[in-house]
Order: sequence, then C-alpha cells, then structure tokens
Amino acid sequence: MESSIKDADATEGKLELMEAIITKLKIGTEELYMGCKCGATPVLALLGAKKDETLRPNVNENNIVMYLDMVN
Repeated sequence: MESSIKDADATEGKLELMEAIITKLKIGTEELYMGCKCGATPVLALLGAKKDETLRPNVNENNIVMYLDMVN
C-alpha cells in the first residue's frame, strides 16, 4: 500500500507539472497569435463563434494546434 501511495503522489506531481506546461503553452500561443496579427475571426468561426462576439482567441487543449497552424 505504501508503494501505491508513493506512486500516486509521484503521478500527481507529474500531472501538476504537465498542467503548468500546458497552461504556459496556451498563453504563449495566444500571445504569439495576437502578436502576428493573424486575426481570430477564421479560427473562432471554425469553433462556432458568432461575428458579434469578442475577437480575442480562446486557446485551449482542443484547439491549440489550429492556432499554431494559423500562425504558421
């Protein structure tokens, strides 16, 4: 049981680290996207946003690749 607890604690530590990295990637991707002045309209339209909604991108785990592709 002690071994399982240690393994669980180690896994939780790794999860927290990965979540922090993903958060930094999302923030960095949004900043890069806005800095390149790509314009969020095409991506937000793909994500189902309406034209009168904010044009600031909302990068998340599911759409980060689309934003990076637009920058590319």
